[in-house]
Amino acid sequence: MLASHYAPRKPVYVGDVHLLLQAHAGRRVAVIGFRTSYPAYRSEVLSSKGDPAEAARHLFAVLRELDTSDADVILAEVFPDAGLGRAINDRLRRAAAR
Repeated sequence: MLASHYAPRKPVYVGDVHLLLQAHAGRRVAVIGFRTSYPAYRSEVLSSKGDPAEAARHLFAVLRELDTSDADVILAEVFPDAGLGRAINDRLRRAAAR
């Protein structure tokens, strides 16, 4: 029941990606999207099909990969808050905990 589960060394912010991008303007950002790619940034899509199970399987590998990238921060979309989406949001919040 730790507040932090897998916590990358880089700061992780979870929320509305467009607002987070504005808040982190001028920084090198990496973005984790559920189905959406953000081509102007280092971006990883967890499931182009929108499959929460596929997204859950890729989450920690993507976090580890972006943690070793040249990004200053990692931004992540909020997932649909039902079923596995709720679990993914929980893991993202734990990764963002400091």
